[in-house]
Amino acid sequence: MLNCRVKGSLFLVCLAFIWRSNDHYGKILAMGIPHRVKDCPRDKDEWQKASNRLNCTSGRENTKNKYHCLPTENLTTLLEFCYTRIRINVVNGGQCLFLVEKKHILHNHNCSMFKEGCPNTNYLSDEMFNVPKCLEIDPLQHCFKADASCQPTTRSVTVLSDTTQSTLVNRTSNATTPDTHDREINPLVIILPVSGGLVLVIAVFITIAAWKKWWRRKRCFGLKAMKNYDEDSQEKKTVSHEIAKSNTRNWMLRKANVLTCTWS
Repeated sequence: MLNCRVKGSLFLVCLAFIWRSNDHYGKILAMGIPHRVKDCPRDKDEWQKASNRLNCTSGRENTKNKYHCLPTENLTTLLEFCYTRIRINVVNGGQCLFLVEKKHILHNHNCSMFKEGCPNTNYLSDEMFNVPKCLEIDPLQHCFKADASCQPTTRSVTVLSDTTQSTLVNRTSNATTPDTHDREINPLVIILPVSGGLVLVIAVFITIAAWKKWWRRKRCFGLKAMKNYDEDSQEKKTVSHEIAKSNTRNWMLRKANVLTCTWS
């Protein structure tokens, strides 16, 4: 009964672990691992090279697993990935696209307030190189650079030397995006937790199997010892009985000899 309860508990734990793993990593795997980049490709040739590098589907007639490069919803990062869902066939003019990273869906952004570069014709979501202004973001201001409300970041940095002091002013956000945006998502982030969970489950099963084997051997040893004890006891009783019979017989013989001598 105890073993059944233990097995049932382990089964439920495994199901819960698998469910949480799928919930946490399923969306990432559904569209491939996204890669953070400083800039998206700006022409068809660069776009195709990036698509080949990620092993995305090529050809205009194919509509799934197409290469995409888009800003994230908060406009802080550019991500490239193979979008396994059907691409958006037509994006209305006056709209840019961004990726809702938590849901892994594409969403529109009204670019009517752009100073320039807002697309005025329809285009495909996997051909964003035709609308480069929709790929230029200010990660510090969380905005598209072409947006009229997006002001360049300015700050003053004071540099001290032994004899002079100079001030650098108007250091804009047009500088290179920080390295943290350049790093790709490490596949180990997905592999290690899943592998660790599987190893843990296997270790638990091995421990239970070893314990059951030990318990059975102990039980068998106890039964065998009890059987040997019973056999030894029975043998001792038999020997004692034989000795008693022999003693009785000898006594009777001695008694008979005494009587014979008396009558003689």
